Amino acid sequence: ILGSNTQVVVRLNKRFIFKNADKNLLSEKNTVLTQNLGNFSTETELAFEFQILTIEQAFDQVHINLDIFRNNKLPMQIELEYTAVNGARYLQVVTDWK
Repeated sequence: ILGSNTQVVVRLNKRFIFKNADKNLLSEKNTVLTQNLGNFSTETELAFEFQILTIEQAFDQVHINLDIFRNNKLPMQIELEYTAVNGARYLQVVTDWK
């Protein structure tokens, strides 16, 4: 075990939405997923499925600024918060543009 009391937060740009995710884990118009994992190890794997909204779908979403359709790359962020074996609490944040 590498950590316990683990929480993963995945933040998508508003042009993305999660697909096939538990609605209880989603917030902010289906662009933020928060999942409590408990323990994790080197064997732990997570996968999240999402889709890109078309401009037609975005017209139905009041919260979307249509200027984001001009960008070729969009940001997404993953936050991993956990307690290490030594008892220290850690927060790792990874941001990428896809």
